Amino acid sequence: MRTIFTLLFIAALTLLSFPLLAFSPSQVFQQYKLAATLEQKESYVKAVEALAPLYQERPDDYTVNLKLGWLSYLNKTYRNSQFHYEMAAAAAPAAIEPLLGMSLSLMAQGNWADVEQLMHRVLKLDYYNYYANLRLSIALRNQKKYGLAEQIDRRMLANLPANLDFLLELGANLFYQNKLDAAESVFSYILILDFTNLTAQDFIARLKNKNGKR
Repeated sequence: MRTIFTLLFIAALTLLSFPLLAFSPSQVFQQYKLAATLEQKESYVKAVEALAPLYQERPDDYTVNLKLGWLSYLNKTYRNSQFHYEMAAAAAPAAIEPLLGMSLSLMAQGNWADVEQLMHRVLKLDYYNYYANLRLSIALRNQKKYGLAEQIDRRMLANLPANLDFLLELGANLFYQNKLDAAESVFSYILILDFTNLTAQDFIARLKNKNGKR
């Protein structure tokens, strides 16, 4: 009898510590599916509303906060996006996804110093992360820290020599440091890789204009 009471007591504690979920796994799946469908239709507010019941039930859940952070970013409600990405980061301290998500809202608002700081956090976890290095380079360039940005670009191009994103960043950072011959070489190479690249074409035109004045 004592054993039965002990088991019942343990079961009661378990129920108190871990509340029963109001949604079955299939219902959770359907809510995420609905949110994804609405996202494809660019109905971001309705997509957020589709996930609201799941968030209300588990406000500290990693996945629902990650998704709400993304949807809020798409809806340009950046403060909400930041909040949900911070909640996701708290739920999974070693995860880099929420930090990369946070950077999108910060970039959209032009908060480049915050982007720089955040991307350094990512690089401590994943030194060669593609997006973190690219966004760090962009953040540094927008703060006119061209030399530091150039170092990031060259480090990544050592492994990805024909990568257009980092070549464009490198070319721009060289241009703004007045390293015109080196910049022209980079943009000319970009046009070999992609002769339709409008950014490279624009910089080549600007370089010709500068060279004409020298």
